[in-house]
Amino acid sequence: MKVWPFKHPGERIPVTFTYPRLARGATLQAWTITLTVLEGTDANPQTMFDGDPSVTGNKVSQWIRGGVDGTAYKATCVVSCSDGTRFVAGAILPVSVKALDL
Repeated sequence: MKVWPFKHPGERIPVTFTYPRLARGATLQAWTITLTVLEGTDANPQTMFDGDPSVTGNKVSQWIRGGVDGTAYKATCVVSCSDGTRFVAGAILPVSVKALDL
């Protein structure tokens, strides 16, 4: 699984999910993004979403803020396409105050 660079809890960053297998002429019709805790503790990781996702072509982007220091999150985006296909993309987002030192 892809691992994104460390994010500091004080940062607000965009994350993007790309779907290169989207067929020519097909469009993204519906999408759901979730955050779950892989390591560490965060009672409500969904509060990290800042606003609604945006879609451009074969990409879904979402602003993320906050997070708990020392926690690794799994971000997953499921999309349904106009041609009936469904794709899943995901990545690990580590959050750490040590991100300043990297």
